[in-house]
Amino acid sequence: MQIPVCLVYIISNACTDVRSSKWPAGQRSKMTISFTIITPTFNRPTLLNRHLSRTIRQAYENWRLLVVHDGPNVEIQSLVNRYTIRDSRVSYLETNSRANDCGATPRLAGLTHLANSGFISDYVVFWDDDNAYRKDALDQIAREIEKADRPELLIVGVRRNSTIIPPTGASVYSLQVGQLDTSGLIFRPELARRVYAQMLEQSKREDILRFNDFLSYKYARESLSSDKIKGATETVICDYDGLRWAPYLRSLLGLPPIGIARRLRLGR
Repeated sequence: MQIPVCLVYIISNACTDVRSSKWPAGQRSKMTISFTIITPTFNRPTLLNRHLSRTIRQAYENWRLLVVHDGPNVEIQSLVNRYTIRDSRVSYLETNSRANDCGATPRLAGLTHLANSGFISDYVVFWDDDNAYRKDALDQIAREIEKADRPELLIVGVRRNSTIIPPTGASVYSLQVGQLDTSGLIFRPELARRVYAQMLEQSKREDILRFNDFLSYKYARESLSSDKIKGATETVICDYDGLRWAPYLRSLLGLPPIGIARRLRLGR
């Protein structure tokens, strides 16, 4: 397979740092795991702005964020640049043309760029720009990684409307379509790169569009022994679509999320 060729605007190549001056010595040990956050996006400046403003306030600080736009976009590049000026851990990448495949090509482009640039992190997470990630999301993930003895793939919970996925009691070794979300899959970087390369090479486009999250899990599961996959599904890191206007407004007002049936009734 030919890896997607990217037109790259790297606004910052700064290595991830642990800003230890903000953390007592006893707490710094919690930040030894490094994360790369890859956010695929397409022409959604309002949502991306909300996402960036929240991400840079993560309580856990040993991270780097790479925004990958699906095709050239000067407006998005400028938006990310403003955040890079504020926080050097934020950087930008864009593909030469739009793939329109639910972020699969931008994710692989980001993974490939990181591998080629020599930047190394312990884990990679794929955070969409319309989900509301909790301020302690990375801290929770890091704790679960340590408890699970640093697996190749960790699966955590995502709140989707009024339910949590994966569902309570589901085995992380046999999840089905609709039982997981990409944001809840925490990969070792090389595993993620193999998985997305395999997905784009072997899967039909219509399957990628419909089952993007499940396919990344499926290809990872097929390549790993069961002891390399761990679950912490009771740990919920985000609200699905939580930054879209209605859920976002409710969160600002301190109101709880509402289920999809309730949303439909309100929309009538």
